[in-house]
Amino acid sequence: MCYFNTRTGAFEQTDRLRKANSEQGNSILPELAAEPGAVLSAEAVGQESVEISVNDRLNKADAELNDVYRRLLKPLSPARKIQLQNEQRAWLKDRDTFAAIHANQSWSPFPNASRIEGLAIATEIRVAELGKRMAAPK
Repeated sequence: MCYFNTRTGAFEQTDRLRKANSEQGNSILPELAAEPGAVLSAEAVGQESVEISVNDRLNKADAELNDVYRRLLKPLSPARKIQLQNEQRAWLKDRDTFAAIHANQSWSPFPNASRIEGLAIATEIRVAELGKRMAAPK
């Protein structure tokens, strides 16, 4: 992978792109995992940041979701718990649909990484939604 630098008129690579190029094709279960070294977003040269892998991003968001969900569920009455659990089950289906659409619309050469990125995005949004409920006056 490389990018075209419009200032110099040349194709160039950042350290992150060099690393991604060297890691291509090392996945053990490609149908289940994000492609190693998948670069899903462009950045300006000199502005590169450490990129968290999509797997790590999803794991972090999922841990936050589990924490917020557990804290939100704890004080509810049995009827309200069932209602929230059913809502969460429906959200899981929506999350998976969003991730599939995200991967399809990204036109990425890394479809598994794009799908996992979609799962992470949807999960981060859900964490924010449930977090607002926790902060809302009762």
